[in-house]
Amino acid sequence: MLRVSKLADYGVMIVVRMAKDPMRLYSATELVELTRLNLPTVRKILKLLSVNGVLKAKRGVEGGYVLSKAINSISMVEIIEAIDGPIAFTECCVDDAHKCLTINCQMHSHWRIINQKVKGALSHFMLSELINNDKIKDNQENKKSGYKQEINHYGG
Repeated sequence: MLRVSKLADYGVMIVVRMAKDPMRLYSATELVELTRLNLPTVRKILKLLSVNGVLKAKRGVEGGYVLSKAINSISMVEIIEAIDGPIAFTECCVDDAHKCLTINCQMHSHWRIINQKVKGALSHFMLSELINNDKIKDNQENKKSGYKQEINHYGG
């Protein structure tokens, strides 16, 4: 099974939350409240995201973290690789090196192609797509709840 680490999953959660107000500075403690993750985990993720250029850190009393680029310029691969390192389905896919553990590996070239395709897809999947999807979902839920309220208001 192909998986993203729990830490990378949390990293995407934090970045998606920040992207809802992308120009705003967020403190680590504020992100703990918004995501319900523990403080050491949030701090670790924020450090990895800022060291790897997904976030910018501002120190001091008025400090915090902000997205380093517009939400339509941050890809899922940037976020995931900032936390987990290079996306690779097998060891021989890391850094395109020939690191197969078996002699005369017949799958190396195939795994490299598969890895490149998946990484390519994730590199074109932008943070803005998740935010736009959330907005569509929120609008649909608001319409449904508004419809129910209207029915209830008129005795339905």
